[in-house]
Amino acid sequence: MPRRRIDGGATQPSSRNANVVIALVECHSGYAMIEPPLSIESLQARAAGELNQWTGSAARWSAAAPGRVNVIGEHTDYNGGWVLPMAIDRYTVLVAAPGLQADAIRVRSLSLGEQSALSLSRLSDLSDDKWMRYLQGVLAEYAHREVVCPPLDIVVASSVPVGGGLSSSAALALAMAHLIEAVTETTWSPSERIRAAVSAERDGAGVPCGMMDQTVVEQGQQGSVLLLDCAEDLISSIIPCDNPQIAWLVIHSGVAHELADGAYAQRRTECRMICKALRVDSLRDVTPEMIASLTPDLPTESPTPSPALSPRPFSSQGPLDEVLRRRARHVVTENQRVLAATEALKTANWPILGQLLFESHQSLRDDYQVSCEELDLLVELAQGHDAVFGARMTGGGFGGCIVALVNREALSSVATSISQGFAQQVGLSPRCYQVNPSAGAGVWAVSS
Repeated sequence: MPRRRIDGGATQPSSRNANVVIALVECHSGYAMIEPPLSIESLQARAAGELNQWTGSAARWSAAAPGRVNVIGEHTDYNGGWVLPMAIDRYTVLVAAPGLQADAIRVRSLSLGEQSALSLSRLSDLSDDKWMRYLQGVLAEYAHREVVCPPLDIVVASSVPVGGGLSSSAALALAMAHLIEAVTETTWSPSERIRAAVSAERDGAGVPCGMMDQTVVEQGQQGSVLLLDCAEDLISSIIPCDNPQIAWLVIHSGVAHELADGAYAQRRTECRMICKALRVDSLRDVTPEMIASLTPDLPTESPTPSPALSPRPFSSQGPLDEVLRRRARHVVTENQRVLAATEALKTANWPILGQLLFESHQSLRDDYQVSCEELDLLVELAQGHDAVFGARMTGGGFGGCIVALVNREALSSVATSISQGFAQQVGLSPRCYQVNPSAGAGVWAVSS
């Protein structure tokens, strides 16, 4: 089954044929278009206008949540490891008014161009619309704690790319949590909201996620990245990251990742198999010496391959012990890279941090096998530019985005160079975003 492109079409495996003819709209003038961020106020105004046109009602409540970029530490969160994410200045904004339909939550998404509805008395019946299940799951979590939301009409406006690995789902869920609290005049702790959003993703959307995305979306800090200890579910350190010498460039591969399709769950199963074989509670307890001890005498539980996705070849080909050794090696070395990257950030050692990003991508590509040709090409192009300190895929993988650490003065030229090189080989002009570390989710006053 072909992968889904962000323009709605289907991608075929890239041949990297340099003879492909393309029309690169953004680069005709010689400059790639770095999409400017939309403020919360502008997104709110757009959503409020749509709400009024749709229902005739003025917006009464509003909440907003950021997307996130994981600087380094991929697939370590659900293995009890370390991660280094930041909330970013791309937002999902919800505005709401009292509902016109009894027992119903009606939602219109501007970014998706879709509308859906839920029955408040039947929250256990999963919506046919996958994106609506995140809202439904959060509503159900609050209802379980006797926080009952009244009927609402809601409009969603978002600048977080869907399927880009930038936590659009966590942003939607956490914005909904804050909206419910604004409407019902209740207040939960950040940890309670995070658990509600995680449950919504696991139980409603069917993604066996860790807690990293929800934690940073809820508790992100302006101008800083967070070092999260996923074994303890806590913020271990807050590291300033607003140095004027650098910029964070996110580039979308054009391939939408869909973690619920099976390969993500497969990796989690493989990690459980490793823990069982090594008799440890999590891969955080594993050393490089222990990885070498994995033998063909492994548990009989077997991961189910996902033919719908086409990550880098290796997957479950070859002896299973070798597959699991590679998975374990990635997690163990990635934890080491996160801690080293934290020190590099603290000392503004950009060359060291950049090298760690490149090494992380190589490990995700070769050992964990969650990359794809388009992501690899973007990183390869970034690595060929002198003004790029480092780059890697970010998010769960199988598509989505890369994040590059760039010399700020050369940001436009880097974006142009990578965009043109990508388009020449793939036939698709990638979307580019400059992102900055931002604050977490919250209720947002409705502009009069």
